[in-house]
Amino acid sequence: MSGSGGPTMAERVAAIPFFTRAVLGTAAGITLAAAFSPDFSASLLNCPVLVVEKLQVWRVVSCTYAPQGLLGLLFGGMFLYNTGRALEEEMGSLYFAVLFASIGFWANILFDVGSLLLSPVMPMMWSPYNCSGGFFVVILGLITIQSQRSTAESMSIWGLFSVPTRYYPVALVLFFSLLGGRVMDNLAGVAIGYLYVHGHLLRLLPSPSKIAEWESGSTMSAVVNLPGYVHANGGWVGAGSVSNADVERGDGGNGQQRGGVFGFGGVSAPPPSSSSGGASGQRATPSAPPPPSAQHGGSNFSGNGYTLGSTAPAGKSRLVNEGTAKSGTIASLDESPATAHPAPSSSSAGGGGGEEQKGDHVRRLMAMGFEESRVVAALAEAGGDFTTAVNLLLQH
Repeated sequence: MSGSGGPTMAERVAAIPFFTRAVLGTAAGITLAAAFSPDFSASLLNCPVLVVEKLQVWRVVSCTYAPQGLLGLLFGGMFLYNTGRALEEEMGSLYFAVLFASIGFWANILFDVGSLLLSPVMPMMWSPYNCSGGFFVVILGLITIQSQRSTAESMSIWGLFSVPTRYYPVALVLFFSLLGGRVMDNLAGVAIGYLYVHGHLLRLLPSPSKIAEWESGSTMSAVVNLPGYVHANGGWVGAGSVSNADVERGDGGNGQQRGGVFGFGGVSAPPPSSSSGGASGQRATPSAPPPPSAQHGGSNFSGNGYTLGSTAPAGKSRLVNEGTAKSGTIASLDESPATAHPAPSSSSAGGGGGEEQKGDHVRRLMAMGFEESRVVAALAEAGGDFTTAVNLLLQH
C-alpha cells in the first residue's frame, strides 16, 4: 500500500483484468519500438491501398493493437483502462478478447471499403493511402457498446456539454474531429459498436457454452490460470489482494466485481490474503454482483455494467425500456399465473427465478435484437434456460 493508504501503482496494475492489461502492454511496447524504428509501427497500421494492392492483409488484424503515436497510446490507454476493464469483468477475459478482436477486424474492413468507395469523390479527405487510427477505433466501439446500455437519457463529454445517450458515441467522434481527430475510421468503430448493441453481429461471436468449452480445454489451460484472468463462470484468478473495485474506492479491501454476460455468473474479486501477493492461481468463488450504481457512478463512459445481453435487472437499460414499451408480451409473462409458466428447476444452467426471471430473460434477449415471438418460443423450448435459449436463437 502507498503511504496515503491507497493502493500502490503495482496493485493498480495487478487489479486490471488479464486481456485489458495485455492490450495496454502490447500497445505500449509497439509505441516504444516505433520510437527506435518508425517503419515497424507503420507496417502494422491498416492502409487500404496496401491491403488491396499489396495483399498485406495482416494489417487488418495487427492495427487493432497498434496505437498511432504517443498521444494515441495515452488517450486510448485512458479510455481502455476505464471501459475495457469494466467490460472484461462482466464478460470474462476470453469473450472480451474475441469481442475486442472482432470489433477491430470489422471496423478496419469497413474503413477499407469506405475509403476505396469514397476516394474518387473526395480524394484528399478519403484517400486510400490514409491509415486507420489504430486501437483507438476499437475503443470507440467498446464505448458505444457500454454507453448504449446506460440507463441515462443523456451523457456528458468531459463536463463541457451533454448529448442524448443514443447519439453519444457519434458526438464523441465529432468532438474529436474538431480537435484534429480522424473521422472515417472512428465512425467505423462506432458503427460496428452499434451493430453489436442491436444484435446484428452477435452471431459472429461464440456462444457461452463454446467459451466455457474453450476454457476447459487443454489448449487454454496455461492461459486461464494466469493472474487477472476472468473466467466465463465468474471466477477470478488471484493476482493480489486489491481488486478493481478497491482501486475505484481507493482502499485496500476486497470488493465484489461486476456481473456476467449471456448468463455468465458474477465475477468475484481475488480472495482476501494475509500477504500483498495474494493467492495467485486460485479461483475466487462467484458471487452476486453489487448494484451497478455503486460500481460505475461518475464515469462519463459508464454503461452501468450491462452489455450485450447481460444480467440487467428489469428497467436497468434504456434499450430494454424502449423494447418493453413496444410490446405487452413481457407484461403478460410477468402477470400470468405461475402454473402457466412453470419455473425451470434449480439444477438447470439458467437456474430458476420464477416469472420475474422469465420476464428478465425476454427483456435481455429482445435487447440483443431477437424478435419477441422467437424469444418466447426459444425460452419455451429451452424450458426457461437462458443459455440454451441463446444457443437456439443463434442456430436459427
